Amino acid sequence: MKQSKATILIVITLVLVATNAIGSERHFSKRLPASTGGVLRLTSDLGSVTVRGTTSHDIAIEVTLNGTAKLVEDFDIQTGTNGSDTVIVGRYAAKDALLLHPGILDVEYIISMPAQYNLIIKTSGGSLSLSGMQGSTAASTTGGNVSIEDMVGPQEVKTSGGWISAKNIIGDLFGTTTGGKITAEAIIGAVTLATTGGSVNVGVTGEFKGLSARTSGGDIVITIPKSASATVDASTSGGGISCELPIMTTVRSKDKTMQGTINGGGLTLFARTTGGSISIRASE
Repeated sequence: MKQSKATILIVITLVLVATNAIGSERHFSKRLPASTGGVLRLTSDLGSVTVRGTTSHDIAIEVTLNGTAKLVEDFDIQTGTNGSDTVIVGRYAAKDALLLHPGILDVEYIISMPAQYNLIIKTSGGSLSLSGMQGSTAASTTGGNVSIEDMVGPQEVKTSGGWISAKNIIGDLFGTTTGGKITAEAIIGAVTLATTGGSVNVGVTGEFKGLSARTSGGDIVITIPKSASATVDASTSGGGISCELPIMTTVRSKDKTMQGTINGGGLTLFARTTGGSISIRASE
């Protein structure tokens, strides 16, 4: 009899484990009113985030969750408004959910909203893809790549586990990563980029407003207009330095250090790498 009870308990336990392990999917949809010039504040324990600026007058939020049934069920999503701000929060119901219910959980946010909005986004486990917005951005992730494109306004993006790509930005750009390369193209504004794990390739257009590029793990390629006025401060311990533009050098040390002025000097063009070469190129 005791053996039968033990067998039944084992079977029940196996059924519960199997049920929890079965892949599950859940969808969350919400539409909220928008206030031009407001702030979208999104904070999530997990998830990739896609934001697209549109001509709509409200904010459409779509969230897809896939993974272990218990984790999908217990991931809580709250939305609301606070004055002109729109707030989205994604949280594990239990603080130690992944320890209590080991498994897999993928969360994906897709948000379509008016372009004239500011963004404050923080997620701990996914990529960021932002485009078509006209406002300031402060976005970070600890576990994915970052892509921003066709943005107007100051942009600050950070990741601890991926690459950064920025294209067609009108506004100052600040980007840091500890896990990949940085590519920035057609930037109109001051630029500050830093990575500990890859190359930096950046191109600015229009009036030169200052640039800083730093890496400890790759080459740096900087492209500026040939008419730009800049004061160069470049140094490497792992390669050479070249400049396509005429430069009046004040310091030149065995192709490892270059300091001088381009077109009479101006704002600083700063470049540092410990693991590659530095190339300053000219564009029309």
